[in-house]
Amino acid sequence: MKKAENKNVKKLYGPISSIRTVSIKVYINDKLEYDGMVEDAPANIKKMKYYDIKIEIGGITNLYVDKDNN
Repeated sequence: MKKAENKNVKKLYGPISSIRTVSIKVYINDKLEYDGMVEDAPANIKKMKYYDIKIEIGGITNLYVDKDNN
C-alpha cells in the first residue's frame, strides 16, 4: 500500500542565511515581508527555509516561504 501524499507540503531548501551578498525579497504566504540584503535581514527571516526562488532582471532574488512549514 502507498502512503497518502499530502499535496500541500512543499519541498524546502536551505535557510535564507545560506545565501550571501544578495538583495532579496522574502514573501511569506505570498505577502512581501522583507526587502533588503540577506546580511541585514532579521534573525527570524534568516532561519526560514524557502520553497521557491525567482530572480528578477536586475539581480533581485525573490524567495517564497510557507509559514506553516517553518
